[in-house]
Amino acid sequence: MGTTRKPSRSPYHHIVLRRFDGSQANVSAKTKDKDAAALMSHHSQLLVDASGGKPVPISECLETAEAICKAVNRKHRSPTPAIPYLQGMLGEHTGSDVYYRIKRDVIATFKRVLDERSRGDVDLAEVTGDDIGHFKAHLLGLGRGKATVRVYMHALGSLFQTAVKRGVVDDNVVSQVSKPARPKNSPRRPFTDPELRAAFAVADAEWRGMMLVALYTGLRLGDISRLVHRDIDLLTGHIRAAVRKTRSFEPKPMPLVLMRYFQSRDRPQDLDTPLFPRAYRWAMTGCRSISIISAAFARLVICAGVRPAADGEPICKREGAEKYAPLSFHCFRHNFTTMMKKANVAEAIARRIAGHKSIVISDIYTHLGEKVMLDAVQAIPHIIDVPARSAE
Repeated sequence: MGTTRKPSRSPYHHIVLRRFDGSQANVSAKTKDKDAAALMSHHSQLLVDASGGKPVPISECLETAEAICKAVNRKHRSPTPAIPYLQGMLGEHTGSDVYYRIKRDVIATFKRVLDERSRGDVDLAEVTGDDIGHFKAHLLGLGRGKATVRVYMHALGSLFQTAVKRGVVDDNVVSQVSKPARPKNSPRRPFTDPELRAAFAVADAEWRGMMLVALYTGLRLGDISRLVHRDIDLLTGHIRAAVRKTRSFEPKPMPLVLMRYFQSRDRPQDLDTPLFPRAYRWAMTGCRSISIISAAFARLVICAGVRPAADGEPICKREGAEKYAPLSFHCFRHNFTTMMKKANVAEAIARRIAGHKSIVISDIYTHLGEKVMLDAVQAIPHIIDVPARSAE
């Protein structure tokens, strides 16, 4: 242990550091715990001795201080085995069934990785960035896509972040390992006009209303399902939706076609009546998952013939140079963003309406196609005219 002293006029213990030239310095440890001060003194003296008489870099001091804090704090903590603690957190899950299954699979996979490294009983505070790196490599080795690995690492990181907030660990070790980059192109695409007509043709009144709202506002399936009549402001022409992803109220301006749809509907006396009762009931039951609604829409587009049945079909299919996932309700959001860009809505306004935080995300949702680009270049001035070949 290092050398410490307790000055009579200070409530704190002081570290006694011996410099390389033989002189010494007294530095307050800012703690009344003698053992903690002695530990600080020991580590500090090791750092000074290792410098060989050269100035000690501030970065090394900070790293040492962080190591000391971890060592001291661990003394006052009861052992917390990593896997049992993470499994216990599953019992507190209140989100969707899908995300619950993801977290359950993440913990099971992480357990296998730790077991393979003979660290199955490791304490949560002892999990290292190397463990997380092996977890990422294990997923990639199983052939999981980069998007899936991102989701799994995000789920594991959220579990560790909860442990940080509760003081079980000092930092989120998952953040030390980079996630795979986001894909440059979205695996989704917008509906084509014939696909939209086919889907509307087989949809009932409630689905047609939900599809109209999605097509002309870009709202997500869960947010549309939870709309009530009070959210529709016909005086100002806005839908004032509670957007769950951003946890905020976002006013969505309505084009005339959507205004006419809501004006044609009867407005109940109780404005808290759901706009789409069946979807609202599905969204608010159980753990408030939209998986039931999403699956129902998938059946609708399969019935319309615009999406192949799941049996024997690949998850993604290639169209031209792109590889796309099967059409889903979220594809309406791609339609909405693309229509705004085609209508020459300013980029900043389009992003604000769609709720995109950056141009990068906005670009992912924009699918202009070859025809739009071909029409665009026709506006380029003809600097050099090339005469057309005359007919012989």
